[in-house]
Amino acid sequence: MADLEWDVKLYLTLNAALHDAAVAAWGIKRKYDTARPITSIRHMAGLGQSSDPGLRPYHPNGLPLIPGLIELVTTETAAAGQRHEGLFPRSIAVLSWLGEPGSPSEAGGVGWIRGVNWLPYQRSTFVSPAISGYISGHSTFSRAAPEVLTAFTGSPYFPGGLGTHTVAPGSLEFEFGPSATVELQWATYYDAADQAGLSRIYGGIHPAADDGPGRVIGGKVGRAAFREAMAYLDGSVRQDFAAGIFHNGTTVQITWRSIPGYLYKVQWADTLEESAFQDLTDFQAYPPGEIRVVEDTASATMRFYRVVRIPK
Repeated sequence: MADLEWDVKLYLTLNAALHDAAVAAWGIKRKYDTARPITSIRHMAGLGQSSDPGLRPYHPNGLPLIPGLIELVTTETAAAGQRHEGLFPRSIAVLSWLGEPGSPSEAGGVGWIRGVNWLPYQRSTFVSPAISGYISGHSTFSRAAPEVLTAFTGSPYFPGGLGTHTVAPGSLEFEFGPSATVELQWATYYDAADQAGLSRIYGGIHPAADDGPGRVIGGKVGRAAFREAMAYLDGSVRQDFAAGIFHNGTTVQITWRSIPGYLYKVQWADTLEESAFQDLTDFQAYPPGEIRVVEDTASATMRFYRVVRIPK
């Protein structure tokens, strides 16, 4: 196979898998409509803490108190020079990224902020998408891709056995970082995909519950997309075509497995002569497994039916 042909077939299959992953992920998001961390954390912090009913503010659905991470601000801890300086007593404080600095040459840093002001690790102008968290699109897309790459190349490993990406100091767009060169390394395509999903957890865009199911579903989508693509690329899809005919006395039911990319029409004839066949329907696309029901108006005579298929 020529290099260009290999590239075209690979990218066709890869993009088809990512498209299918998007359909799966966004369909699930629409069904479950779950909140993202920015919504959950701010809401729960606004309710109070859920660890000690004797402390105010208390709410069973509030944030749990975790020393050094989630704390109740007191008059003492809010005093000058103390860890919660400048925060309101009786509010819930979280140890977090302080947000985008005024200049990309500066670092936002980490410190205590009010939980109701918490935000994920991204630009202040890049708002959280107005779509549900579950499942993570990054996890789903990223997992579908290695399934295709592995099946296409015959190996889950990056060429040469190791994939790398270097992040240089000052390369972030909205704050200075990292302070030293960081080289990311992955042995397999799956390792890189897993890290893509984890990055959304570390960045506070998704909770962990959005990641795992996204990987599982993405894997299933990727494998199915590869199988479907191979049927088109090796031509076997044209062989997997058989029409079934059922006569119940008044109607004829014609069934076949329709596939994307083709148009179908039904024809009938009183004899098997090619010239005798007439169109019963016009060419059109049908969903997979579409069932057509055709009225048999000449029940006293035998009729032959066939399904004709052409590429779009």
